[in-house]
Amino acid sequence: MVYAAYKNAAGEFVTGLYENMEKLNRDLWSPLTEVFSMIDFRVRGSSYKEKQSCLCDIARRFQYEVTEGLSWYEVSVIADWFYRMGRRFGLLKDFRENGLC
Repeated sequence: MVYAAYKNAAGEFVTGLYENMEKLNRDLWSPLTEVFSMIDFRVRGSSYKEKQSCLCDIARRFQYEVTEGLSWYEVSVIADWFYRMGRRFGLLKDFRENGLC
């Protein structure tokens, strides 16, 4: 799952949540497209601590970069993702305090 905010070739500001990389690549194919923000919601790392740190970085980026343009469905999908990952990596309390889930 990837969040992207960009200005397309027609000059329109677009934000969206992509679960399919083919769709994202299709939307960003033009050299006239200007990407402002892209967040990959994939937790990486080899140890529990590294994955926990990666999840915190994703949460920080999401809070600072996402400001507008998401539908209520997309917001609920992201909140559900933060709930599941926060529960898995012991960050649920922090995420709830910061309004992520």
